Amino acid sequence: MTYKLLAKRLTLADIIPVPRGVAELWMEPVRTLQPSLFDEEQTAEDIFAEYRVSVDEIDRWHKREWLSFDSKMTHLLQPERDELMFVRNLAHFGLSDAIITRMLSFLEKPYQYSPFDHAFCFAYGWVSAAPELDEETLWQLMESHFANYVQQKVSEQDTRALHRMRFLINSALTKLDEAKTETE
Repeated sequence: MTYKLLAKRLTLADIIPVPRGVAELWMEPVRTLQPSLFDEEQTAEDIFAEYRVSVDEIDRWHKREWLSFDSKMTHLLQPERDELMFVRNLAHFGLSDAIITRMLSFLEKPYQYSPFDHAFCFAYGWVSAAPELDEETLWQLMESHFANYVQQKVSEQDTRALHRMRFLINSALTKLDEAKTETE
């Protein structure tokens, strides 16, 4: 397998190959652009302390253009808090400045991405956690891929996977039959 070289901003089209049936679950990172209406009344200094970053680090990261603000900022809204934690997590991971700069070059500035929903995958680049799927979306996804998946397992002669699917379906049907019998 070959992968495209990471010479530009990474998009889903660049994630090659995407595991079969998983493309819908990988998402591009999305920035936190909406300030929260419920931002706490903490000063930026309090947030710096809470996030365990020094004023010197913040100014250095700002100088390297990793942060859109410097240590003179007095209050941070949620987008800036996400940006600070996102950059802090990279900087405190122990990577060199050159590697961090290269990793960040694939994202749009400012780097106001949720540090809880985004990660760097060394195989695929920046990825976001898939949103939780509602029942209808989950059904559509399963309906559009399950038959192809079963056919793929048949063509691969993967009897283990096929037996496992049959076991799960038969077990579910047996439970439903037993519950129906008990209520009658």
